[in-house]
Order: sequence, then structure tokens, then C-alpha cells
Amino acid sequence: MFYAQFFNTGLLLTLVNANMTEHKPKFITQFFYSGKFRDYEPQWYANVGKMIVQTMAINSIMPYVGLFTAVNIPKIMRWLDSSDPYNTKKTSISQFKNLWYGGSYLIHAK
Repeated sequence: MFYAQFFNTGLLLTLVNANMTEHKPKFITQFFYSGKFRDYEPQWYANVGKMIVQTMAINSIMPYVGLFTAVNIPKIMRWLDSSDPYNTKKTSISQFKNLWYGGSYLIHAK
């Protein structure tokens, strides 16, 4: 995951916006590195830097959002069913077990 985020945020975003047409080899740089920024200038920070910071901000809060939803969605579903597990709206034992007991645990063996 780290390598994918690093490549997408750090390298790919910078290379797509880089203008390296003055550098060799010409046959590669004229097709691939023909972005609009030749150097780090104020407009680069406004465009590319903003996208990098936005991606980092989203990646910093998403683990907590995932944890919050994984913990609280089952609680909300149980609360909507009934506050008492002996008085449920489920019509089969498998539905009841899936709601009140939870899913199966994944056990990793080495």
C-alpha cells in the first residue's frame, strides 16, 4: 500500500505535470514529459501541491473512517432490530446469528 501511494502521489503526479522537453533523450521527453511546469513555481504549488496535500489529508483520515464504520454499523443494525436480543424482527436463525453474533473471524496461519 505504501509503494502504491508513494508512486501515485509522489512520482506520477509530479512527472505528469513536469515539462522536460529541454532534456535528453528528445524522443522520450517530447511525448511523455510535456507538462506545463518547467520548475517549482508559484502556480505549481497552487495546482500540483494542492493535489498532493489533498491526497495526503484523505489518506490520513480514511483508516479512522473505516474503523468507525466497522465498529458502529453493526451496533446501529442491532439497535434498529431491537434493543433486546430475545425480541427480534429476524425470521430465521441464520439472520439472527449474522446480526447479533457477527461474521466469522479470519484466522491466519503461518
